[in-house]
Amino acid sequence: MPSNGWRACSAPVECVGNPNTRPPQLRSAGFAPLQVSLLAGIRRRHASSALRLLLWLLYLVADSTAIYTLGHLSITSSRNSQQAQHQLAVFWAPFLLLHLGGQDNITAYALEDNRLWLRHLFTLLVQALAAAFVIYKYVADGTAAGAGRTTAMTLLLADILVFIVGVLKYGERTWALKCGNMADIESTVLSSRHHTYKSFFSKDLRFPFPRGTRVGNSLECQRHDDDDEEFLLAAHCLLHMCKSLFTGVLVTTTSFQLATIALHTHSFKADLFKLVELELSLMYDIIYTKASVIHTWYGYCIRLASLLATLSAFLLFQFSSTHGYGAADVAITYILLVGALVVEIVSLCKAAGSTWMCALLYCLGWGQPLSLLKSLRRHVRAARKRRWSGSIGQFNIFDVCTRDTSKIASR
Repeated sequence: MPSNGWRACSAPVECVGNPNTRPPQLRSAGFAPLQVSLLAGIRRRHASSALRLLLWLLYLVADSTAIYTLGHLSITSSRNSQQAQHQLAVFWAPFLLLHLGGQDNITAYALEDNRLWLRHLFTLLVQALAAAFVIYKYVADGTAAGAGRTTAMTLLLADILVFIVGVLKYGERTWALKCGNMADIESTVLSSRHHTYKSFFSKDLRFPFPRGTRVGNSLECQRHDDDDEEFLLAAHCLLHMCKSLFTGVLVTTTSFQLATIALHTHSFKADLFKLVELELSLMYDIIYTKASVIHTWYGYCIRLASLLATLSAFLLFQFSSTHGYGAADVAITYILLVGALVVEIVSLCKAAGSTWMCALLYCLGWGQPLSLLKSLRRHVRAARKRRWSGSIGQFNIFDVCTRDTSKIASR
């Protein structure tokens, strides 16, 4: 890469020493994850090659920029640790950990990314140490000129809260990559295939298909415009069987019989394709997003704790003295705090209102909260966001077997 390219990459980081370059850091380290999040939501509904290429580039740039910036901050921290105008840069290192934690709707761009979860775990350890070093040099190493001890301690407490949230979010992303690995999915299928079906069918075989379905000698159904939520719930009930098909694990006789009875007793062929489509959508969540981690008891705890910690950090900074700090530094810090707070609120609301929460309420037998949540989801037409692109990639084995291997281009 030419030298001017390296200069362009390092310009966002040099905001610690040059106030004129602080806005580029905010754009590169903050806006790239937002763009990735928007494109990731579109990818599941559109299979454009240009869109996939743009998402891939942003996916790489978002991580690389945050890692490079955090590393440079850790190197330059000792030079300016006693300068008042640089004290607010202590906030920027933990926020870079938040960016490395990624968005809820994308953790892996391809299946191969899930196999690299150990690499992300190592990166988490290194970057967490780098962020901790920045905190130590900027705050714990002494108070800045013009900043009181109380203000410095308040800033330190707020920064520790953001640091904890960043470590939790990056750890959550790493664990989601592990859970999205096919080997891990296969192990969960092998360890719980009997228990999963018992949990869904222990009470009776009433399957959550659309209201108005009548079963008799001839299968009929009065279709409703709002039956997508019922189909999503049915897809959750058979998701374990879908996982077994993805991993090649043989389905036991008992579980196969239960699933077959549920399908052929309460459904009809025309909607089986729709059910499969929704199951594939749920598998997309498991493989490419944080769904497998978010919708667990510790995932919900992380969501709630992250929101409370971010809100506390915002209030601590709000009520602390900003005298002696540059106006640009204060503005950037407020933008980072408000942006993180909005992201946490949206993340918690999406988790609480997702179809995965509907499945959890169904398993727990909480009928009234389930009905309320499904009614709210129907009102905003949340199920329509799960539409897929209508195409899948296939491996052309005929082309591989018949191509001319004597040519270098075909090898």
